[in-house]
Amino acid sequence: MDLAPNSERAVVVAERMIATITEPPSAQLNKTIILLNSGILQRSGMGRLQVRLARELAQLGYHCLRLDFSGVGDSPRQRSSKSQYDRWVEETLTAAEYAGRELGAREIVILGNCTGGEIAVRAAMADSRITGIVALNTEGTYKIGAKPPFSYFLRARLFSLPAWIAQLQKLLGKAGRQATGAPLLIGYEPTLNEADWQKLAATSTRVFFGFSSYDPRLDTFKKVVGPIFRSAVKEGRCKIKTMYKADHLFTPEAAKLELIRALKQWLQPA
Repeated sequence: MDLAPNSERAVVVAERMIATITEPPSAQLNKTIILLNSGILQRSGMGRLQVRLARELAQLGYHCLRLDFSGVGDSPRQRSSKSQYDRWVEETLTAAEYAGRELGAREIVILGNCTGGEIAVRAAMADSRITGIVALNTEGTYKIGAKPPFSYFLRARLFSLPAWIAQLQKLLGKAGRQATGAPLLIGYEPTLNEADWQKLAATSTRVFFGFSSYDPRLDTFKKVVGPIFRSAVKEGRCKIKTMYKADHLFTPEAAKLELIRALKQWLQPA
């Protein structure tokens, strides 16, 4: 169930980029959270996840800005010679400028899921006003055609009751819904490499990495990216959270609540 907002309004950020701002009860923190699209999903998010997050996190004193990239949701496509990925990184920085200018934000947190998480990382490395990022099920370590690590098949298939139930339904000729879990083949070329992750880990940027326990990105993250942030975790600058019973888009209600609780705890002022 969505929390009733204190106040919400639609705004044009720049060049017809549409966003919705959820106002906090009190803006004393002068901080803003910018919530990015998950791929081509509009700014409400799958199952209204972005709406839930914006309204819940605004209660902590943050302005929450849900952005539609150009060509997604209510924002019309813009003519550009740049790649879609580069354009979305640029638009994230434009939204950060808007937050500083119009909302008085001195500190900005960028929140993104999947591709949005990778864009958040890129934006944080380009703008010092971005003091925190939330990267959920973020990509960045896969190659086109790569298969998940063998540990994924053990954890999310062999030792997964929902996966066995789905197989049983298939054998019985029932069409039941597929259990939570990501596709077995990943068709995505990452733009982040180990040097990029090391650069981010060396900054003062606070980072929250959140993963669905069924997502194959978790296994690769633990192997490639996790060790890079080991010191940041010890220093309290980085939080790595695995959320169980969650799919890639956090569609189950229990997954949404677990994510909201984790983010509220991470965002609370020290």
